[in-house]
Amino acid sequence: MHEEDWDGKEYTLYSTRIEPKGPEALPPPAPKDEFSIGNALKKEATIFAEYTGLYGFIAKSGYQGLFPNTNSLGKEVDFQGSRQIDNFSRRYYEKELGAGIGPSLSGTEHFGYTEPFRRFVQRESFSPQANEIPNTAPSWLPGDDYYTNFHVGDPFIKVDQGFARLPGAGYAALHPDLKDVDPEDYPDIHKMAILADVAPYSREYHNIRQRVAQQAKGNTELEIEYEKIMNRVKQTRESIIRMNDRHYTAPVDEISGTVDDVSPGGVTLKEYPGRRFQFSSVGMSAADLSAKILGENNDMTRSEVAREVDRRRGAVQE
Repeated sequence: MHEEDWDGKEYTLYSTRIEPKGPEALPPPAPKDEFSIGNALKKEATIFAEYTGLYGFIAKSGYQGLFPNTNSLGKEVDFQGSRQIDNFSRRYYEKELGAGIGPSLSGTEHFGYTEPFRRFVQRESFSPQANEIPNTAPSWLPGDDYYTNFHVGDPFIKVDQGFARLPGAGYAALHPDLKDVDPEDYPDIHKMAILADVAPYSREYHNIRQRVAQQAKGNTELEIEYEKIMNRVKQTRESIIRMNDRHYTAPVDEISGTVDDVSPGGVTLKEYPGRRFQFSSVGMSAADLSAKILGENNDMTRSEVAREVDRRRGAVQE
């Protein structure tokens, strides 16, 4: 498909940021058809080995030990196939259902119901796939200067559940206010939400975030959505487990003082000028207040929530 747009010679598997090339760099290997006879036989052998379980693992390990394949290491590149649009294996495993643990018929033990099923529907170990054919993704998504280039190939398979997370018919179905809206013309808050999800480290995300921050001034409804997105990005960036951080066993300092000022931002003490003490697990941002309001009454509209947030802010200030 679209052979007139790309001859298969020049391509970048990932991005220029993590795949730099210089004048002395080796040329990239020519991509091959994914289902040539040789490739198909190798895939079938791998599938059979996985199907047989431990016996297949031992046989595969023994074969690789006797006949190590070092000549083609790093040189196996396939043309990206359109079959991945509705590939059942990819769609199944990106849901991350796990083993489907459930009670046995006797009710005394647990086992993975999906193990027999997963022997037949196996996770595909795709070889690197090349595709430099331009697509119609909106211009505000990152391109070849980011880790993921959303402007070539099939963008919807570059992230899990891409049909619902990237701009298009799937995302619009989940957000009825975008019905019949061209993805290029999405409101800035939706652009920010999508970029925060799929490209939180991109230049495009930071640019749109600054724009939305200006628009949110004086607009409580927009401010709530902006803060929710910022909280999600913060949690994404802090999701890496650092074993050196000891949150619950570190020494605790106990201090006392005279309250000088109290505000939603915390408390200041006369004995500690310039230092503000914040309450743990107490949030007074627009997003925090909206979550509390919806927890009390979840049938309110966005506008009603925004008005209630303004009312409570005024009460706190008083």
